[in-house]
Formats: sequence, structure tokens, C-alpha cells
Amino acid sequence: MLRAAGNSNATYVGSQAQAEIYWEIDRHLVLIANYTHFFTGQFLRETGASRDIDYATTWITVRF
Repeated sequence: MLRAAGNSNATYVGSQAQAEIYWEIDRHLVLIANYTHFFTGQFLRETGASRDIDYATTWITVRF
């Protein structure tokens, strides 16, 4: 993301918290689930539209 600073002197973009579950079901199959929340910082709030973001993913790995 590129965003012009405009009149802002802020440098804090934000913070991210993350949780992950790793489950090895058996020797051939792994399930991973991930949840992330991004907390917007002062710079993003001062330079345009900003909001916190939630992101969730899941994936399965199969080994042969």
C-alpha cells in the first residue's frame, strides 16, 4: 500500500495479532487454520479511509 503523508507527522501504521492452529491428522494429512486481525495505527487514521481488518485462512496439506 502506498499512501501520501499529507499533513500527517505520524509514523505508526498499525499492529497485527495472529492465531494459528496446526493439526497433523495423520502422517499424510495436515490441516492449518489462521486468523489475523490488523489494528490500524495513527498514520492510517490521519491520512484517509482506515479501519481494522480481519483475515482468516485454512488449508490442507496432503503428503504422498
